Amino acid sequence: MAYQTVRGGQLILADIGKPPAPVTVSSTAVGLQLVQQALEMEKTVNAALLQLHSIGDSASDAHFLDFIEGECLDAQASCLKRLSDLASQLAQCGQGLGEFAFDRELLHDQSDYPRSHAPPASASAAIRRSAQRRLKQPAACRPAPDNGIWRAGPAAAGSSSRGGSRGTADADISNDTDASAGAGSSGGLYSAHINEEVSRAKLRDTMLRMLRRSDILIAAAESQLKQVCRQIELERVRFDRACYRSQRSFRYTLRLRMAVLEGMCNMLREYATTKMTERNNFAAIVRAMELEMAGGDLPSPFYHRGGGDP
Repeated sequence: MAYQTVRGGQLILADIGKPPAPVTVSSTAVGLQLVQQALEMEKTVNAALLQLHSIGDSASDAHFLDFIEGECLDAQASCLKRLSDLASQLAQCGQGLGEFAFDRELLHDQSDYPRSHAPPASASAAIRRSAQRRLKQPAACRPAPDNGIWRAGPAAAGSSSRGGSRGTADADISNDTDASAGAGSSGGLYSAHINEEVSRAKLRDTMLRMLRRSDILIAAAESQLKQVCRQIELERVRFDRACYRSQRSFRYTLRLRMAVLEGMCNMLREYATTKMTERNNFAAIVRAMELEMAGGDLPSPFYHRGGGDP
């Protein structure tokens, strides 16, 4: 204002046009919408400053152009870059969970997946689920309590049919009873081992599908990153041309576009790095499962059950 007064000009104050979307309570409830509204307002202010700069350029007023460039446009470009980066970061928060953790496309045709891999719950819920799983098992591999010792179903039935005190029954077990108990335990262990192998195979297939989807997302992010880098190089070539050096408003427009493109490029690099880390984790899990399945040995919990060897 003081500058215009010294030069003998006349200053007319006017309101800068607001963004078309009205600011309401419901629209300002999310932080991302607030940042986007602030970004739209800053873009409107920047457009007004560029229009003012073009007017000064058409009038060949070097002092006014230096004042606008030094006091307004530089700070405006940095503010726009920070707001665009913040909006990009807020827009990307939490999308990896929906793509990988509980995606319905990855869990199709696996009705027993939530039951086998249940989320954390209280102790009472865990006990109830364990009892339900025991009831659903076949009679051959269903455990039964025998004087505080868990045994297979046929062994428990043979020992309970003897009658009398349990102490004398356990002390007078004959060889054929031991053989029948061993055979029943072997059948139960074999069935449980087959069930676990099937569940491991299903889990491995799920991890392989997640791995393939990670590769697709990484390839898409890398292609977008290449396009953005190519666009940045084109903008730099246009910025460095001698024919555009005299057009200062066009130079600042290009500088603003380059700042936005560099923000997008950084966001895509972070996205590709995150997906590559997830892909490496999935690959390590699949390799570990393949090595465990290739060994052919029973898992460690089956060695400590009662009965004979499988």
